[in-house]
Amino acid sequence: MTLPEAVEPTSVSPEEPAGSLGHMEEPKAERKKRKPTPQDMWRLLLVIVGIIAIIQELRKPREERTWEGKVGSFVPYDFRRPTMDRVRETYWNPDGSFLSRRVWGVGWAPNFGVVTRLFGRTPRSEEGDPARWAKTR
Repeated sequence: MTLPEAVEPTSVSPEEPAGSLGHMEEPKAERKKRKPTPQDMWRLLLVIVGIIAIIQELRKPREERTWEGKVGSFVPYDFRRPTMDRVRETYWNPDGSFLSRRVWGVGWAPNFGVVTRLFGRTPRSEEGDPARWAKTR
């Protein structure tokens, strides 16, 4: 049994070395750095606040950790497992405020119950649950 002879790689053009990707590679000098957008800065800020929140919880004794609270008495966080009750309370509470704490994570979430109430679609009362409101109409 004889082994096949090694095949030398060929280049795309005579100027390019063998094995080069040719036109797919950009020289480092020609690469442009993307400028950070305000959205990038916002994401970075939320990551930093999230890290601070986790450190804040880890500094507490194990039995006192609730994994919910505020960073700097202002930015809410909640790292507990989400439940349907908290999802409903966060995103559909016509009696609450426009912004509420997120179901999971750092920051605020919109309360669509308040938005629909402001546009006259939902009554403001203990009938805040959309399923119960639909049955009464």
